[in-house]
Amino acid sequence: MKTKNYLFTLFFLVVAATLSLAQEAYRANIKSFTTSDGLSHLDVYCFEKDTNGILWVGTRDGLNRFDGRKFKVFTKKNGLVYKSVNILYRDGDFLWCVHHNRTTNTDFLSIFNIPEEKVYSLEEYLGKNLPFKQSEIKTIHKIQDALLIKTTQQNTYIYTEKKGLKSLPFIRQGEAIRAVLKNNNFLIIDWDKPHFSLKKVNEEGKEIFSIEKKDLPFIPASFVYQNDKEEIYIAYDYTLGKTNLWLIIDTKGTIKTQKATASFNGQEKKISSYFCKYLAQHNAYWYAVPDTCALIDLKGKSLYTNFSNLKLKNNGSSFIDTNNIWMAHQTDGFVQLTLKKNRFKNLLIQEGKGCRGITKVAERLYVNTYDGLFTIDTTNSPIKKPFSGLALFKDKENNLWFFEDQLIQKNVDLETIASFKESYKDGYQQIWSIYQDKNKLVWFSNLGLKSLNLTTRTIEKVISNGFTEIEKGIVYHFYEKEDGNILLCTTTGLYEMELGKGIIARYWEGGKGKYHIPANDFRHLYFDKSNQSYWLATNESGLIQWKPQTQTSKSYRFNYDAANTIHAVYADEFGFLWLSTENGIIQFEKKTGDFKIYLPKDGTSTHEFNRISHFQDKEGKIYFGGIQGLTTFKPKDFVQDFTSLENIKIIPIEINQYKEKTGKTENVTAKFHQNKELDFYPQDRFLAFIFGLTDYRYTKDAIYYYKLKSIDKDWIMTKNKRALLDNVQKKDAFFLASLKMYNLLMDQV
Repeated sequence: MKTKNYLFTLFFLVVAATLSLAQEAYRANIKSFTTSDGLSHLDVYCFEKDTNGILWVGTRDGLNRFDGRKFKVFTKKNGLVYKSVNILYRDGDFLWCVHHNRTTNTDFLSIFNIPEEKVYSLEEYLGKNLPFKQSEIKTIHKIQDALLIKTTQQNTYIYTEKKGLKSLPFIRQGEAIRAVLKNNNFLIIDWDKPHFSLKKVNEEGKEIFSIEKKDLPFIPASFVYQNDKEEIYIAYDYTLGKTNLWLIIDTKGTIKTQKATASFNGQEKKISSYFCKYLAQHNAYWYAVPDTCALIDLKGKSLYTNFSNLKLKNNGSSFIDTNNIWMAHQTDGFVQLTLKKNRFKNLLIQEGKGCRGITKVAERLYVNTYDGLFTIDTTNSPIKKPFSGLALFKDKENNLWFFEDQLIQKNVDLETIASFKESYKDGYQQIWSIYQDKNKLVWFSNLGLKSLNLTTRTIEKVISNGFTEIEKGIVYHFYEKEDGNILLCTTTGLYEMELGKGIIARYWEGGKGKYHIPANDFRHLYFDKSNQSYWLATNESGLIQWKPQTQTSKSYRFNYDAANTIHAVYADEFGFLWLSTENGIIQFEKKTGDFKIYLPKDGTSTHEFNRISHFQDKEGKIYFGGIQGLTTFKPKDFVQDFTSLENIKIIPIEINQYKEKTGKTENVTAKFHQNKELDFYPQDRFLAFIFGLTDYRYTKDAIYYYKLKSIDKDWIMTKNKRALLDNVQKKDAFFLASLKMYNLLMDQV
């Protein structure tokens, strides 16, 4: 029975590790929003973002403003002409809210001033010289960045933020605009013909080309995108799924067809091109139907797939911004899906199987786990060998050392070169570190530190020279200095050892003068030659920068206690340190002290990483092992992501002021946007600011502070992202807001 269980476990490990090598290029975080979060209705129709990056949601019952945390609802009570909001169109500080009456099959219009929170009619907004009355509107459609308005007199108009309202007299009855292209050209289809009929015209209606494709039955084909060559991609989906095609049209009107398929995990499947949207930031399609959503590149390869049956509405109601995809659920509100590149690659994923020692020889990676030693290369699946302890060390001849009841030296094919039973005489079961010095002595540690002489096969304890605490500690890391001495990272301090003479110094919390460092338990270190400082990874004391020449040290602590237990510190060529901790991987900028924490939601295999389970290869690639698998990454893939945090802006979503003169609370947001200042008198009771961020991905982690420059000395932390000013006595004061992140450190004023 034991043999059967062992074989089954082995098979499962190999399969799991193999699958982890075939990760998709993207991953996603998904969050749902319903009426329990404050949404006015579960039936969602549309989305739009205003000039400040705030999301607006149209539902069956009202317009919703969503700042990343809370909803504010506007309905007929606030001036909307109808309860449902079916289309949203941004026009500067205004939202065009299109309402559809299912009974009469007609559309109504409310033009909502965002800062004022006030509704205007079309006549009030565009003036009295309108060629039609608002009551004469029959239908309104949104196509790309334009609104198409059809009146009861069958006249067609186009409205854009840049050019305003313009008549399109060349649109005949039975024709419909399917796209507004580059150079303000239009794609027009003919509804009255039994076959596919399309023409391209300029903004004055002059025909550029026309297509009559009589072998394709008529359907209201959908424009998807136009590439750099100005080729037009049309989704043609006859009877929704039976005939799935891309119609690709060049600048001369030549048309070619291509099957609409996608490769999911190597298997090719038909997709409905009608439900594809083009994402310029990824140069790929976003495909969404009730049981599947996927990011598909232009060659049909799936970059991200979700078959979890989110029960989404088809892609027509989705909204795509720079960082998120907002999609309406069929019956239960909407979801926010944030796509992220899979910059982390995870190997050896299986619950409960942790990693320890890691090293690399040529293109082959060696990983010690609690279930055996794995070898991984770029061409084959991982191969597991029998259990081989914790520590793993590669010597200068590229031989491997580890401890399996005794110290063992093996070649890269894991054939034994030598074994040393002498190393087991004290009954060691676990060896946490192995190191070979320039004199060929092999050092190893469980409790205390010992050396193995390969010639005489004798074991010796380190010469402590009165630093007896070394005998009670575990050595995790050896670092050879330029003078030949070795620094030892241990559980009882940072020791310095001179070969042949033993321990000559101990640096720790109780040390005096140059021997003082504010920590006792050290896991790893990195030496920065540029300023002759050491970066020390500690247990529970965070990250410490230590400069022996000036006898100074500086501590950096992180938001979660577990993140201050750091097992490794490696540097990249971009000015960052990378730390493996018991609460994620930390990217730390040496120059500023800013940092970002990466967790499983960002693609790591686990949040908890292990002691001695780390490695950096010659190309700079980093490997961190944790309680569940191995996470690898290239630091260069994260440089732009970190610096993009500087583009996040604090925005005043809403400002309310109680004015003593009127005895009322007034919304003064519009006045602030216009003048960039407000009059606030001592007799006024309060001035209240509601803050938001331009990037919703960080809303949850945002902590806001504020102060009046020239009045307040210290920053005041807000509650529920609101700043409340009252009893202000001085005449002139600048209001300052500051932002800090909980999972990363970044200040912005």
